Amino acid sequence: MFYRFDTTNDSELNDDELNSIEHLKDESCTDIFFQRCDHDGDHRLFPYELFNCFQYA
Repeated sequence: MFYRFDTTNDSELNDDELNSIEHLKDESCTDIFFQRCDHDGDHRLFPYELFNCFQYA
């Protein structure tokens, strides 16, 4: 799933890639989801951050 949204193929999801996901669902929910998953606060999600986030969901 992660690599489906990684359109730049750099193994991270940047702001543009995150925004493309946000438009799929309720934006307020996805904002909270990404804030909680982005552990280092760099506005990018790496595969391990996404995996860790789903692990505790």
